Amino acid sequence: MERRDAKFTEVTIERDYTKGILTQFEENFPEELSGKISSEEFKSIIQNINGLFRRAETYDYCGFLESLIGCATCFTLYICYRPRYSRILGQLDRFLINENEKLKSKGVEWLNPFSNGLLHITVIVKAAS
Repeated sequence: MERRDAKFTEVTIERDYTKGILTQFEENFPEELSGKISSEEFKSIIQNINGLFRRAETYDYCGFLESLIGCATCFTLYICYRPRYSRILGQLDRFLINENEKLKSKGVEWLNPFSNGLLHITVIVKAAS
């Protein structure tokens, strides 16, 4: 799905539900991005985003311990300690900022998927001047 304007095109990368409800996005290269970034570069960005979500949503011993201590302290733990999920989402935000800095000259900007409730990723492609 895309939205066209005289100044930019909005490209939508949909959620991929093939592996259940785990947050991940499709790795199919949209044609609207051809000529702006390579398919390998696109795939690398999507794989990094999917990897961050996989790490954030994997429940392991540390996550169990964090939840247990949070529960035991009536969640006052989170006043002075950021939960693991929040820390990893901060990494996602920094990753997208770095990618946008690299791709600024190509006229491509990735928006954080939290801006639309993790339904999709929006990529803004600026029209050539």
